[in-house]
Amino acid sequence: MQHHSSVEVRPVGRAISFRGLRLRGRRFAGLAGWDGKPLHPSLAAVPLGAAVAAAIFDVGSTLSSSRELYRAATLVLLVGQGFTALAVLTGWWERRRLTWPGSQVRGSVNAHGWMMLGFGAVTFVDLGLRRSVYPNSGHTPAIALALTLLVLALAVLGGTLGGALVFEDGLAVEGKGDERPEQSPGTAIGRD
Repeated sequence: MQHHSSVEVRPVGRAISFRGLRLRGRRFAGLAGWDGKPLHPSLAAVPLGAAVAAAIFDVGSTLSSSRELYRAATLVLLVGQGFTALAVLTGWWERRRLTWPGSQVRGSVNAHGWMMLGFGAVTFVDLGLRRSVYPNSGHTPAIALALTLLVLALAVLGGTLGGALVFEDGLAVEGKGDERPEQSPGTAIGRD
C-alpha cells in the first residue's frame, strides 16, 4: 500500500557533520584560540570531568575500601589539575581581550575566575594530602573525600558561572559580538 502525502521530504544535510571543527578562514588569536572557536571551554571541560570522576571514585573507594579507586581518583585529579592551569591561562587571556574593566560582564568573568581559582587551590591541597600524608592509604581518607566533594561543588558552581557567560551574555560566541568591538566585530555587550 502506497502512502501519499502532500509534504515533500527532502534531505537536509549529512547525518554527521564536523563543520564545527573547521578553522579555515578564522583569525588565530593566540591563547584565546580562533575567532569563534575559543580554547578555554575545551580546556576547562577536562578538570570539570576529572572532578566528577574523582568524586565517583572516592565515594566508591570509601564504600568498598578500595585502594585502586583511591589511586584512580588521585590520578584523574592530577590530570585535571594540569588542564586547570591551561584553562586559567586561556581564561585570563580571554578576560583581558574580550571584556571592559568595570563592566557587568567583567564582574561576572571575575566571579567565575575566582571560583575556578578556588577550585584549583582546593584540588592542589587535596592532591598534596593524597601524595604526602596518605600515599599508601587502603581507601580514600575522610579528609580527602571531603576535599574532593568540595572540589566537585566548586566545579559545578564555577562551570555554571562560565556557562552563563556564554549562554546569557554571549561572550566569545561567534556572531554575538563581544565587549571590545575593536578586537572582535559585532555589537558591544555588557557595557555599563
